Amino acid sequence: MAKYSFDLKLKAVIDYEQGLGIYQFIADKYHVKTSGRIKDWVQINSFKGSFFNR
Repeated sequence: MAKYSFDLKLKAVIDYEQGLGIYQFIADKYHVKTSGRIKDWVQINSFKGSFFNR
């Protein structure tokens, strides 16, 4: 199981929220194995409102 840095997760979520691509495009851009991982990060961020605020 790959670990992804906080910065990478944040960049991917921001890209998606800004409409810079679909899950698969963003996964490819950041070398994330599956688009589902991006989807999970986006959903966690929107559900918790501020997942990426530490």
